[in-house]
Amino acid sequence: KKSSSNERAVQLCNYTDVYYRDCIDSRIHFMQATASENEIEKFTLRQGDVIITKDSETAEDIAVAARLTETVPNLVCGYHLALIRPDLNRIDPVFLHCYFNLARTKDYFASKANGVTRFGLPVGAIQDAPIAFPCIDEQRKIGQIISSAERVVASLVNDIELLKIQKQILMTQLLTGKRRVHLPDAELDAQA
Repeated sequence: KKSSSNERAVQLCNYTDVYYRDCIDSRIHFMQATASENEIEKFTLRQGDVIITKDSETAEDIAVAARLTETVPNLVCGYHLALIRPDLNRIDPVFLHCYFNLARTKDYFASKANGVTRFGLPVGAIQDAPIAFPCIDEQRKIGQIISSAERVVASLVNDIELLKIQKQILMTQLLTGKRRVHLPDAELDAQA
């Protein structure tokens, strides 16, 4: 996280970027930092990568996953994260990302976490994770269905946010008298 004048400027994908998001893309405002050429070569992120958190306050809150939906220029994986780069000919990144969210996968990583007040996940636990994959075509089909559902959910969430804003504006206008409600004559007669 520290910048050094003898290193190259990079964008840093941090723990919170992964912990609070399912997908990592260029819309995120990443921390600016520097890294050595060796670190850049080893930890540069690209589309299809899956990143998981390696530590947390509780064992059950470990291995939270996010996936890169696009290659973001100059973006490197930060500390306290594990970079998992699937062989795209054998493993679909959407499928892999969802696999990390399964209860049994979470239970496995929780059982492998070490610590008392802060828990960490050893590299061996990640490398030895018992992950069973169907054939790549089936993974891709599952991934397409999941991606389609994610797009629908994102659109609905956006619609809800827009409706909340619209409601707030309308409520303000009604409460300040800038907008009046005109009742039809039939309702006015019924109220009289």
